Amino acid sequence: MNERIKELAEESYNEFYNIHIDLKKFAELIVEECIVKAEEEAERYLGFPNLENADMYAKVMYNYQELLKEHFGVEE
Repeated sequence: MNERIKELAEESYNEFYNIHIDLKKFAELIVEECIVKAEEEAERYLGFPNLENADMYAKVMYNYQELLKEHFGVEE
């Protein structure tokens, strides 16, 4: 788990409700979901070959996935 995920977990702790969940897993699932949505968006653009610059938009979304993985320390 990288430092940013630790920071997010600490920020999300609510002492009043004393919620006991696996915050590391929760954060990982959120990041994973973001990556999946970016992949779905890239695939959607590739599904429209007649759309002007569709391949460019798809590439941007694939690059965004890599950015998310790097930022949050996600390993393949």
